Amino acid sequence: MDFEDILEELVSSAPDALAATLMGMDGIPLACLNAAGVAGDIETLGVEYGKILGEIVKASEVLQLGNLVEVTLNLEDVVVLMRLVTPEYFVALLLKDTAMTGKARFVMKSSIIKARKQITE
Repeated sequence: MDFEDILEELVSSAPDALAATLMGMDGIPLACLNAAGVAGDIETLGVEYGKILGEIVKASEVLQLGNLVEVTLNLEDVVVLMRLVTPEYFVALLLKDTAMTGKARFVMKSSIIKARKQITE
């Protein structure tokens, strides 16, 4: 299973998913996918929010609060779930604001395991 397949499974399994990206903390995407009929630039979203994610990782280290696992951004029109795959890579999932985020998180955990396996092999 390649990275595109992992994202396809994630977007098709998470209710109200709009797009997903698997990206390095350096802003270089390994894969990006929009749901059918959805326009938008998930790559730019990943780059911009990835910078913030990196700052949160650094702050967590300084404060000795443990490793960052997940960040959720609840915006007016969408929800963005970001979860670390490894310290160098993360997945960002863009959802409608009405999405069931609990179900999306559950599906995302499975995708993270598959992506981590691909990255570390």
